[in-house]
Amino acid sequence: MSDRPKRPGAEDSDSALEVELRDCLAHFHDYAYLVAHPFLSRYAGLFGDDEAAAVHTFRRSMTRFIERLRPEKQIPQDDPAWRPYLVLYNRYLLGRDLGAAQLELQLSKRQIQREQRRGIEALLAALAQSGDQAQPASAASPGPNDAIRSHVLPERGSFGEVEVADQIERALASVGPLAVSQKVLLRFLPPSSDLVIEGYPALFRQLLVSLLSLAIRQAEGATVNVQVDSSDPGHCTVTLGIAFSSRATPEPLTLGPVQEAMAQVQQANLAVRETACGSSIEARWACRPPQETVVLVEDNRDLISLMTVYLQEQGYTVIPVSDSRAAVEEIRERLPDYIVLDVVLQGIDGWEILRQLKADERTERIPVVICSVLQEPELANALGADAYLPKPVTPADLRQCLDRLAAQRRDLSATRC
Repeated sequence: MSDRPKRPGAEDSDSALEVELRDCLAHFHDYAYLVAHPFLSRYAGLFGDDEAAAVHTFRRSMTRFIERLRPEKQIPQDDPAWRPYLVLYNRYLLGRDLGAAQLELQLSKRQIQREQRRGIEALLAALAQSGDQAQPASAASPGPNDAIRSHVLPERGSFGEVEVADQIERALASVGPLAVSQKVLLRFLPPSSDLVIEGYPALFRQLLVSLLSLAIRQAEGATVNVQVDSSDPGHCTVTLGIAFSSRATPEPLTLGPVQEAMAQVQQANLAVRETACGSSIEARWACRPPQETVVLVEDNRDLISLMTVYLQEQGYTVIPVSDSRAAVEEIRERLPDYIVLDVVLQGIDGWEILRQLKADERTERIPVVICSVLQEPELANALGADAYLPKPVTPADLRQCLDRLAAQRRDLSATRC
């Protein structure tokens, strides 16, 4: 499918890239698997050097490249031109296994594999055409921290919420006996509000333990102050400050490869600062911004899974509702920022749900996006829907729609002010 000329000896290289890309797509929704994948490192010029950001950029890029394979609307869906797109969409974006894809697309296993191969080649070609930065990086020598990073990399599935104050208190408890033996006083002023970051809770705590241990050993007979600064919107800075007595003659602090490796995996920026009174270590993480809530009323489990993962990556809290009979009450209780509503549902259909929502003063102002195979945008508008998306709905379609509704809401708020 690709007309890209082959370099001498490129067949083996391209085959290896194809295997790596296929592996990444097979684990498309597994953050911990992708975060250290060599394929993302090969394309660091395109996806970025920051591992967490690279995973999100990879997912967005692949979704965009797969959508480019989607034929024009005037081409019938039974045309073979649709096959590479539909296979990649079902296998990787929806996460369906081979058997489910065969059933959905009415293709044989051999046809699925052939169309999948064509699609993968098209994705590789799209990567190559994204500019010189997207070309695979040459095999580089391992960095000094690579071996350590491989040991401190957390287990898959351990990525989640990190409650900053709680983990600091647990780290302080761990180093307490060391502080006593070194005659060091530990002081911690908890933040006034709860701060949450996304990361690996256990690794976050271990990094703090390591930094505190380093500070305590350096500050014998003095004080170690731990302070959380969240004055910078969107960030929280955990500062480990060391206050030395006037008689102390401290030597400059030096971070070791273990601390640097743990910080890299945890996406923390470390800095050592020297002052006339002593030294301090600053560790900086991005805080999770306030999340908007989306209630997703849909009884297709595959679509729920795809949309939930995608919207969560975009910073939304997703409340899936598969039982249409419970949808209105759930929305009344949750009062979400947005509602994404299917029409063809078991029990109560989406039109009735929409009618009830718009007749209730508690929910009438919540933006509703209708998603349906039924071509009824006029009816959706007449019943009060704020947007209409025809199925199949892609994550990119939904994100653009929510962005548009958010912009409209901001404009309305500005007008009211």
